[in-house]
Amino acid sequence: MKSILKFLAAVTLLVASFGVISCSDDEDDSPSVIATYYGAGVGTVDGVNMTVTMTTKFYDDKEFVVDMTMTAVGETVASYSGTFFLGTYTGDPTKDGTVQMTSTKEYDFDQKKLVDIPTSEREEEPFVISAGKVEIGEIFDGDTVITLQKQ
Repeated sequence: MKSILKFLAAVTLLVASFGVISCSDDEDDSPSVIATYYGAGVGTVDGVNMTVTMTTKFYDDKEFVVDMTMTAVGETVASYSGTFFLGTYTGDPTKDGTVQMTSTKEYDFDQKKLVDIPTSEREEEPFVISAGKVEIGEIFDGDTVITLQKQ
């Protein structure tokens, strides 16, 4: 009887170890980047001369993230580096055409963090891709444009 109990205990431990091994989750469920656009430029933002770099990443779950670095040129004004917008998109950012982007969060300089954009204030913005490039002009005062290129 003792040998049967020892045998059952050994089998139970063996089966339990296979259960632990088989429960391993090797899959990464996080979304994958399907397209990245990068560009840099110099312009005036709120009356201050700035250098700006911008990276826009599109993910396979239909979300996007815009990261920016803004640094004052020859001035002692605070700079910014981090996520500036994030939201959802429709369209195909891997091909030429228009991708409609709707920002759901934006960086708030007063609160120093990303904040929700109220649903009533969200707008679709076109991200027009032509020959793997996108021109962005609305962050600067005047006519300065940053050209983002597909990476």
